[in-house]
Formats: sequence, C-alpha cells, structure tokens
Amino acid sequence: MTPVIATIQRMATVVACFGLLTSLGPSRPLQAQTFGNEAWVNCSYNGRNLRCRRSFLCNSAPCGRFQLTWSDGISDTYTLISTTTRTSSIYRDPRGGEWNLLSYAGSFVLRNPANGNTIIFDGSQHDCSKVWKLGSICG
Repeated sequence: MTPVIATIQRMATVVACFGLLTSLGPSRPLQAQTFGNEAWVNCSYNGRNLRCRRSFLCNSAPCGRFQLTWSDGISDTYTLISTTTRTSSIYRDPRGGEWNLLSYAGSFVLRNPANGNTIIFDGSQHDCSKVWKLGSICG
C-alpha cells in the first residue's frame, strides 16, 4: 500500500469516527437552547397591541431566561435576577435594563421602572388595568 493510499484510509477512518461521535451527541457542555416556543398570543408594548410569543432559553424547566419575539420581527431576551414573591420577579435585558415581572393567571406584565416601558404578555393594557385590575404596573 502506498503512503498516499494509507493516508487517505486514515483520514476516512477519522472522518467516520467523527461522524459517529457527533451522532451520539455533543462532546462539549450543552449551551442554552430554546425548548419551549409557545404559540403566538396577543400582547402589548406601551399600549400598542401586537402579537408575540415566548421561548424559554435553557435545557429544562424551571427556566431563568426567556425570549420575547414580536410579530414585527423584533425580539429581546430577559434573564432572571431575583424572585421577590411567588408571582413577581426581577429580570434584566441585554442592555442592562431591569424589569419587574408580575404574573397573573398565565399572563404577565414586564415593567421597566427606569423608563416606564411596559410589556403585557397574553393580554392588552385594557385587560391588565380593567379586567385583571393590576393597577399602575399596567402602564
């Protein structure tokens, strides 16, 4: 067997082994992955109604990171900083903004006290203030 053919055979063996290893799973720690794309729902950003959906960004629940994607293509990620009560937490966006999250019957409100921006997930500003009666957090 010539050295060229032997080298080609060794390379083919390495490629085959690499293919087998990658098919068995990753060789490095798992990175955060989306595991829960939810359905599109009615949402509100500063009183503007727009559809959005939430995607959890971790390998399993409970999850301290999620992404909101808006129907116009904009998205942002929120990372849990602390939990204050069973229904409220504080999250941070990638720009350092802090958001108070208040959950209500599967829906939630994110309010940034520094700039007054308000996001209502799975509801409208009317739902938040008139139906859920959550008061000033509704924007």
